[in-house]
Amino acid sequence: DINKADHIDANRISQNDYWRNPNLGIDLENKTRQEFIEEYYAKTYGAMLVKQNEKALKQRKPQNCLTVEKMLNSSRYTLEGMIFYLGNKNDYADRETHLKVRDEFIKQYNEKYPQAPIICAETHCDEKGAIHSTFWNVWNAHDKDGDIIFRQGKALEEMGFVNHNKLKDNAKKTFTKDVREMCAEIAHGFGVKLELTPNKSRGGQSLEDYQRDQAKKEFEQYKAMTPNEEDLENIKKKMKYKKVGGNYILSKEDFEALFGAGKELTF
Repeated sequence: DINKADHIDANRISQNDYWRNPNLGIDLENKTRQEFIEEYYAKTYGAMLVKQNEKALKQRKPQNCLTVEKMLNSSRYTLEGMIFYLGNKNDYADRETHLKVRDEFIKQYNEKYPQAPIICAETHCDEKGAIHSTFWNVWNAHDKDGDIIFRQGKALEEMGFVNHNKLKDNAKKTFTKDVREMCAEIAHGFGVKLELTPNKSRGGQSLEDYQRDQAKKEFEQYKAMTPNEEDLENIKKKMKYKKVGGNYILSKEDFEALFGAGKELTF
């Protein structure tokens, strides 16, 4: 019930804005975001699914067959989300400015990063605090036949972002920094200043590192509680942090210690 949600202002729901990439050859009429995404996956990764499933059946491992539904419920293949604020809860850009910056950002982003296209975005004006947008992108690399495959590392490599000295996530961090700097430059063109340096209130940590440390502290508390099975689902919800479309803030080791090896959370 929206009227009972403390963080939602029902009077501002009509100000929300929903963007779908119009250049994908998908009919946007009367489609929910989920339906739009499912159609995009089926259209874009059809050849990948055929090859993957033929390989799985040949190896007599039908459990490895993929479907669009399985892809969307797997952290390996699901979309990645980026949250976009202009300002803070007390001082933020108005709706018109926010949408102008958002649309220009999407335009320049999709031109610059063709292997990581933003396919949809939603702008929320109805929640307490600053107006914000969430963007969802995919990772489109190519196999030896030229067919599109969903693979982050290869997509980054195709765009010129590579791991140097085998440092983990170096390519992704360089990509993220590049995106943030482009976003700041676009915002500046509309008279909005974005702060890209670490927030001093977090002790100089990046937001990601700060939230990871906070999650680990919570993890230690929960671990000491030895929760029963009935509490497990609530703890899963508590511990997961929707940083980027299903990537979790806990380390793999901490996650497995809490929930068991070989398990993953989806939403």
